Amino acid sequence: MSVFCIGNIDIRDFEKYRNSGYLENAARTITEYGGRYRVRGGQTKIIEGQPVLHRLVVIEFPSMESFENWYSSDAYAPWKKIRQELSETDFFVVEGLTREESEKIANPA
Repeated sequence: MSVFCIGNIDIRDFEKYRNSGYLENAARTITEYGGRYRVRGGQTKIIEGQPVLHRLVVIEFPSMESFENWYSSDAYAPWKKIRQELSETDFFVVEGLTREESEKIANPA
């Protein structure tokens, strides 16, 4: 089952962040572990509530195991450190629904 890694990243100095190599290299490690970006800093519009939004990122992984393997990998470690040094991040993972689960919710019977 797919999982979605969601980050709300408050980058302190975007120029330094961009020049660090994080954007390119973190993306490469994500791909190596089967992940793919679904959202990466696009335009946002708050519909309800008062969340404090920064740079939103959503990454889909094929499983919780593949996410955990990526997040704790030696390949991502130096880039994770850079992200943590240059930003404040709210970061979490949520399991997605299967097609069947989604259809059951939409068509209860």
